[in-house]
Amino acid sequence: MDLHRRHLLSGAAASIAASAIATRAFAQANPTAAPLSAGAPRYVDIHHHVCPTPLAAAMKREGRGQITTLQQCLDEMEKSGTQLAVNTCASPVDYTHSRGEAQKLIRDCNDYMARMRSDYPGRFAVFAMLPLTNDDPANKENIDACLKEIEYAYDTLKVEGVHFFTSAGEIFVGDPVLNPIMDELNRRKAVIKTHPAVNPCCELDPLKKFGGTGISELGNDTQRAISVWLYSGAAQKYRDVKLIWSHAGGSLLGQLQRYHGDHVDEKWKAVLPQGANAELKRMYYDTAQAYHPATLMALKALVPNDHILFGTDWPFLTAAQTAEGIEAAKVFSKDEWAAIKGPNARKLLNLPG
Repeated sequence: MDLHRRHLLSGAAASIAASAIATRAFAQANPTAAPLSAGAPRYVDIHHHVCPTPLAAAMKREGRGQITTLQQCLDEMEKSGTQLAVNTCASPVDYTHSRGEAQKLIRDCNDYMARMRSDYPGRFAVFAMLPLTNDDPANKENIDACLKEIEYAYDTLKVEGVHFFTSAGEIFVGDPVLNPIMDELNRRKAVIKTHPAVNPCCELDPLKKFGGTGISELGNDTQRAISVWLYSGAAQKYRDVKLIWSHAGGSLLGQLQRYHGDHVDEKWKAVLPQGANAELKRMYYDTAQAYHPATLMALKALVPNDHILFGTDWPFLTAAQTAEGIEAAKVFSKDEWAAIKGPNARKLLNLPG
């Protein structure tokens, strides 16, 4: 690990120079951002997808994905009252055909999101993407590339956290093969924002005919990752990372008794000495596409209010739609809802405001 942590000055200097050139090009075509109007809600959106120009080009080449522009992002933030969006993007590795391409595209995306933050102070934060490819994710080249990107993201870009997909190939967050990455993130006391994937195990043709695998499998993949995180020992080992689970934990809330029932094997008591419930309460959950009253009531029963974070899944849903759904559910008190809108995320990420 010492080798991975060592700052390679020549490589860093080249990256900084390239980033400066890209920043000037970005500024020349910089869209306008209107200030929020008086009385706007001022949400902090923890689950906000952007489409950096390099990623948009790759998506266009592949002929798939939902491409959005920075101006659309800014306009929607003004319209819905989002004061600050914590940016991630669709998986860049899905639009590349080699590890080298994936690593370059992810670096370009992280640079782009960092420029958004610097050009619009107080409006954006960054969860850096990592180049963990679906093709043999435990490969040493993959692990080394992730460690290199973590170093660059934290030491050069000064990001607020990192973004992890719940699974890559047959590997889930918490699998011991990813321990070198988690060791480094734990050392940095990182905030890790997770997002579900549709795992290769479960791309089921029957579901594709009836609404698509995403309807069931995105939530299921999050629950699978939570299970691996708990029962692999990662939850006990990595006490200094803070995990955020998308969509209120996906399928977790409907399966909670399975983590606490009498059928739980004695051997897991050594892995989870405080029990699964204590670990689930330590983690964070967002509201993206998860504001059905039954979902919110279950989430409120599971975790402290300050572990519930406002998230929208933009551009698929807006802050206005999400807020309207949460308010209509009538699950939270006025003070609880006020904290969820933004202060909870600001506290977690140590952001002013």
